[in-house]
Amino acid sequence: MSDLPDEFPCTITNWEYIYGLTREVSDEVKADSFEPDVVVALARGGWFAGRCLCDFLGLDDLTSLKIEHYVGAGEAGEEPEVRYPMPEARSPARTS
Repeated sequence: MSDLPDEFPCTITNWEYIYGLTREVSDEVKADSFEPDVVVALARGGWFAGRCLCDFLGLDDLTSLKIEHYVGAGEAGEEPEVRYPMPEARSPARTS
């Protein structure tokens, strides 16, 4: 594992910034009449955004996906890799 470099490209965020972005995205989803079944959030930082999207869209289903792209702190690897793939989709249970 490497030491964190003095400088590397990044965006510093806070709760209000993420909340605002997710509000905008949810408004765009609603305006497009898209009705998602689930929100997939990226692990290690995306859970809060995913939770906000679920709240704004009235969804209960939130899952996480881990993508590895860094080999050390601030040091990108060659290609992003999905660490834990999503399970195959199941049909929802039907009620009679």
